[in-house]
Amino acid sequence: PVEAVKILSEFPRQKLTKETRPTFFNLLSNLTEEQYVNF
Repeated sequence: PVEAVKILSEFPRQKLTKETRPTFFNLLSNLTEEQYVNF
């Protein structure tokens, strides 16, 4: 979805800690962490 891409593009990667990363990517069930990193 366009909204998801917008959120991803605006989300500061440095705030993805070991605690929040699983939750964040769990919300993006259709987008794996690998796909996000390579986006």
